[in-house]
Amino acid sequence: MNEDMAKLLEAIRNRELPMWSFRHHSHVLADYLIEKLQTKIPVFQWNDIVPVLVFRASLVFLHSIAMKLPNSPIGFVGLRRDERTAIAEKYYSNLPKFRESSIIVISDPMLGTAGTLTQTYEESAAKYAADTGKQIDKSRIYYVGFLAAESGYQKALKLIPPENIILLAVDPELDANFYIVPGLGAFGDRYFGN
Repeated sequence: MNEDMAKLLEAIRNRELPMWSFRHHSHVLADYLIEKLQTKIPVFQWNDIVPVLVFRASLVFLHSIAMKLPNSPIGFVGLRRDERTAIAEKYYSNLPKFRESSIIVISDPMLGTAGTLTQTYEESAAKYAADTGKQIDKSRIYYVGFLAAESGYQKALKLIPPENIILLAVDPELDANFYIVPGLGAFGDRYFGN
């Protein structure tokens, strides 16, 4: 991560940052992360990229994806986390038809317990298998996010190759409420103002 992006990440970690500034910095960081994704995938395969956004926090990536990958269909999975258990329950799924050549990119700003990632991965892999009649090769799945907790990152490595995980930082731990420490708070709440 370059120095400018490191400064923006440090800025959004400040819980007192005004919402407009949090949103602006987050969009710049999302652009940067999608550009990092593009450097890992050959240009001739960009039309095979199928982003899967996890409601609602991952909507921060939507504009960057629409501008930088204008021919990509976009899938959505809605998961609501139980604040006591940190287990997410699915309430929505709308994934496009996958082709054998599809490259699935799961986008979610925060990777805490990896529960949401695991569910989204399983949902996407099952749809890929139903659409193509084949199991997806793990090398065709990517994750793009802002921050991870070390424990969540280690769980993610069981699903996705390390070179396919694009993050700004990995923080040391989760607190008793399953939030990343030091983290930046509840991304969706800060971005949407509730």
